[in-house]
Amino acid sequence: MKPSKLLYFMILLLILSLALQPVNTTYFAKAATNSSLEASENAVVTLHSKNKRPSVYADSAILMDANTGAVLYSKRIHKKQYPASITKIMTTLLALENLSPTDTVTFSRNAVYSIEPGSSSIGIDEGEELTVEQCLYGIMLASANEVSNAIAEQVAGDNASFAYMMNEKSTELGCVNTHFTNPHGLHDKEHYTTAYDMALIAKEAYQNEEYKKIIATDHIIIPPTNIQTDERYIQNHHKMFRQTKFYYEGCTGGKTGYTTDAKNTLVTYAKRGDLELICVVLRTNAQNVYVDTQKILDYGFHNYISYYPTNEQAYQDFVKENPLDNATSNSYIDTNYCITLPKDIVSSNISMNYTKGVEDEKSYLEFTYEDQTIGLAPLNVKEKSSVSSPASSKKEKKKKAINTAIKPILILIVVVILLLGFILFSVKLTLDRRRKSMYIISRSPSRRHHRGPRRHNRRNQLHF
Repeated sequence: MKPSKLLYFMILLLILSLALQPVNTTYFAKAATNSSLEASENAVVTLHSKNKRPSVYADSAILMDANTGAVLYSKRIHKKQYPASITKIMTTLLALENLSPTDTVTFSRNAVYSIEPGSSSIGIDEGEELTVEQCLYGIMLASANEVSNAIAEQVAGDNASFAYMMNEKSTELGCVNTHFTNPHGLHDKEHYTTAYDMALIAKEAYQNEEYKKIIATDHIIIPPTNIQTDERYIQNHHKMFRQTKFYYEGCTGGKTGYTTDAKNTLVTYAKRGDLELICVVLRTNAQNVYVDTQKILDYGFHNYISYYPTNEQAYQDFVKENPLDNATSNSYIDTNYCITLPKDIVSSNISMNYTKGVEDEKSYLEFTYEDQTIGLAPLNVKEKSSVSSPASSKKEKKKKAINTAIKPILILIVVVILLLGFILFSVKLTLDRRRKSMYIISRSPSRRHHRGPRRHNRRNQLHF
């Protein structure tokens, strides 16, 4: 096949393949094309309250929204610190993800005797058996170190393997300055975290309902075991949770921590209304750990709210005026989606627009305030057939059947036209070449006219 024909044939195949591709009927409303934002988590900013932030004793502290992850208060949140026993939040999280609450845990000699003398314990003996559920209450309420060891062995076989799992999980959650070497938090120079990373871990754990149940428990009684004949009374160590002078309204639990090197550390969860907050304070002294936490939580509850767009008339009007749908489905955002906002902003000044994600190419509803992106709500797809009337459903089916029948015919017509075009082009190309060949022959001198003189010259050469 000649190069020109080959090229034409390749173009023909390309056109044919494009014609056979299914048509994407999804489209954006006019408002969707106006956004120039490249949607990503990094594009979202947290608006901060204009009110004065509290001063605290802690060397590092953070306040994070438990639902949105918005950081509402920060002090040296990326500085490496020793966590002490708040480490056990990660230990409990991995246990809940890998074990059944009814599994039996048998305490090894290493689990019982490898902890520091005088450190937190509930007096378990070698060979004693508890359920995983009882162990987790012992860890989170009484901060039992030997129980943390036993859980690590139950999950991973030994502390080193369990520490590897802890670090893998931390990385998965987005922690960048965290490294664990043990399941209990007893001092090790290579065992550290930050206020921000610890808040991420606490936030992840709080998504687990069993974890929330455990930390919200004031006390439990562990009945006699295969070795211990007496009951064990386990009291929650967190003083803001119980009726003490540090009691805090809305506190739903947390975890205490202390070592000589780490000083006091504390993770606290609290909820008032729709707003759920996580407070982490690191490296402070004695009762200041509770004083700092109260100040920070008060700052959060007094200055911020949870804004649920789907409850607002502005959202309803926007979706109605700017539908983002196609023939078979329409889009919406989750009713639980919320944005953490300062109380002093004017919600009517929040604007909405459709946009696309850079990394995932998904569609989002973007919320902006004073030219800052404050929220990106993923758009979910809902099939219209589940909410359409029988009449509209019949129309859609009929339309779909017609389209299905017509499409092959249209494709066949396109193919026939392209083939005819190819044939006509080939015939024209052949005729053009023949005409050109005949024209060249007609313009050339006859062969006899050329041979005569050559023979005559040869004779002349012989004559001489």
